[in-house]
Amino acid sequence: MGYETSLHLVGLKIKSESAPIVKRALEAYRSKEWLDDELPPDLELPGGRGFEDLWDRLVTDREGFLAFRALEDDPDPYEPDEEGTVPAVCGKWYDAKNFAAWVRRHCEPGGRIVQHSREADGAAWGWEFDGQGKMRALGLRPVGPWE
Repeated sequence: MGYETSLHLVGLKIKSESAPIVKRALEAYRSKEWLDDELPPDLELPGGRGFEDLWDRLVTDREGFLAFRALEDDPDPYEPDEEGTVPAVCGKWYDAKNFAAWVRRHCEPGGRIVQHSREADGAAWGWEFDGQGKMRALGLRPVGPWE
């Protein structure tokens, strides 16, 4: 049992100085190199239930933004772009905050991770990044008066 959500990457551009680290970390994960050796701390990717699919699909596009490789049977409504990527994936992301904590070290200001419930309860939450290694929680809240 778990909570099914869509995990959206919004404007998550990798800082130029972090691009080689992120690329190497994703390559190390995909090659299962992390099983054989202890990786340096900057290459370690947070784990957690369900995150194997996320790391296998996470890529940086030609402009340096994080995205996901599209699959033919993706339940999200996004069509893959010309690079074959989509901005969101569906799953049970139990430890999404750990993923956000990893992203905050590597992204430029203004990027966000947003989760939307797929459980028909209307929940949405996420994190925004300042580009200096900090993040803050996001959530839905009323912003105007009743009309």
